[in-house]
Amino acid sequence: MAVTVTNTKIAALNADQTYTANAATSSTIDQAEVFTITPTGKANKTAITFTNGAGHGAYTYSIAAGANVFKAGAAKTGSIAAGATEVIQLDMGRYTSAT
Repeated sequence: MAVTVTNTKIAALNADQTYTANAATSSTIDQAEVFTITPTGKANKTAITFTNGAGHGAYTYSIAAGANVFKAGAAKTGSIAAGATEVIQLDMGRYTSAT
């Protein structure tokens, strides 16, 4: 399963913002889902929000390392408990190259 993520730019600091959430398309327990994130602006920061419904069990995420936009030296991994909403912020400047 694959989901293309809709980017939401934060237009102003210290102001309410509306963003688009992209839901997984699979409802099968333990089935992998791939979310494709393509930054559209200059290297800056990207925040990824994870929401897991109550009673769904914990799930894990992994942001791959390697020669991609994030250019991470190691995968970023974690887990989200049932009923939790968490956010990870990636510093894009750290993971992009000059070329």
